[in-house]
Amino acid sequence: MLLEATQQRRAWHVLVRDAFWLLLTGSLVIGLAIYAYWQLDQRQQQELEAHTLDHAVDITTAIQRDLAVREAALKRLTKRWSAEGGLDKPRFLQQAEMIYQDFPGFQALQWIDSSYIVRWTQPLIGNQNVVGMQSAFEPRRMKALQAARDSGQTMVTGVIELVQGGQGFLLYLPTYVADQHGQQLFHGFVLAVFRIGDWLDYVISAPASEYQYLGIQVGIGGESVFSRDIDRVGVGRQWPATKVSEFYGESLEVTALPPDECVEDYLSWWPRLVLIAGILLAIKLMLFMGLWRYSSRMAVIRAKTQDKLENEVAARVVAEKALHRMAHYDELTELPKRRLFDQRLEEAIANHDAQGGKFALAYLDLDGFKLVNDEHGHPAGDRLLQLVAKRLTDKVRNFDIVARVGGDEFLVLISQVDSAEGALVAVSRLCAAIDDIDCVVSDGQSCKVSISASAGLAIFPDHAGNAADLVEAADRAMYESKNAGKNRCTLASN
Repeated sequence: MLLEATQQRRAWHVLVRDAFWLLLTGSLVIGLAIYAYWQLDQRQQQELEAHTLDHAVDITTAIQRDLAVREAALKRLTKRWSAEGGLDKPRFLQQAEMIYQDFPGFQALQWIDSSYIVRWTQPLIGNQNVVGMQSAFEPRRMKALQAARDSGQTMVTGVIELVQGGQGFLLYLPTYVADQHGQQLFHGFVLAVFRIGDWLDYVISAPASEYQYLGIQVGIGGESVFSRDIDRVGVGRQWPATKVSEFYGESLEVTALPPDECVEDYLSWWPRLVLIAGILLAIKLMLFMGLWRYSSRMAVIRAKTQDKLENEVAARVVAEKALHRMAHYDELTELPKRRLFDQRLEEAIANHDAQGGKFALAYLDLDGFKLVNDEHGHPAGDRLLQLVAKRLTDKVRNFDIVARVGGDEFLVLISQVDSAEGALVAVSRLCAAIDDIDCVVSDGQSCKVSISASAGLAIFPDHAGNAADLVEAADRAMYESKNAGKNRCTLASN
């Protein structure tokens, strides 16, 4: 009886000890799974926040850049005022209209005399009630006016209610005129009236493809002045990103909210899957000592892991091939990029060193391409580039090489040329093929276009002894074609 009791106690101790180590092992595994889950989840959130902050920074930069360009245009107007001893009403309104047309988003551009009376406004429609008005009728306007007059610097009122209605701010630029002794005398102000909503909607909507799905909120001096698509954002409200910068002595706060699609892309199921997998692994380890089917289960797990590894290897091979093509071929036109073209050019030079002969390099730049983008949009421009690439590849021989090396620039390597005259004829055919393009089809619509090509031609080894000099010679010849009236091919000079 005593021996049996002792054995039972030992068995109980062994059972407790095994259970303790089993629970400890399972707890450690679960703890590691929780830690891995937390790390992955934090990493995904940080990537999402960084992505959203990049957009906020881009929007802030776009706002600041647009305002800087506008201020520079207004300063040119004040300099002209000073240089000419003042402007009469027609000339001021003419200059103001040019700025107003070039930069959408202004409510008005006005001239205020030295007594702070609004004398002229462009445009008049919608701003009639401010002509003849005393502009320093409230403290913030008065403060900005006096600061601009005394410092000679551009001053801003901060966010105010416009006389015309709605929120905006005023940009005061003082003007001075020299008297007969060369002393600069204060003459008045050029006033830019910004309607914040219209201005920011223009600035932020310009790159619509980049920002169209974001929720955007803009504040100046802690006051919200603009918002767009906030109601469309759901779970993305949990990951706002704000960029704070200086705005004429006040703070500019740009907040971007990621759309739900972006959140789903960044916050995947992987952290939860890792946590679930860790818990399952802990349970399996805890059942290891009591389940005779453990070995068979582990075999299945190993087989699945092997399949996963093989799939990952296969996916990596596919990804590497895709990356290789992206590195060497232009995605839009499927033509070789500059890197691959340079390799082929060096091979052609090495082949020349071994076998002799000549080959030609043509540098083509499209004339009128920017006008196509401006009039018909970038999709039409992209379709035009594809059509140009097709025309060029159709006109060259199979062993010649056409590459896209810039937005609207192409390089053509013409192998085995007998003379410069023959190469000029070949390149002229390429230019004629491009000049023959008179329309493109974009988004189901036919767009009339008028383009040509300016080309420069260099012969190896007549015009250069290495790849870099050959490209440079062709490039210079191309610019000679540009300067000579475009739509022609010029042979490089020796």
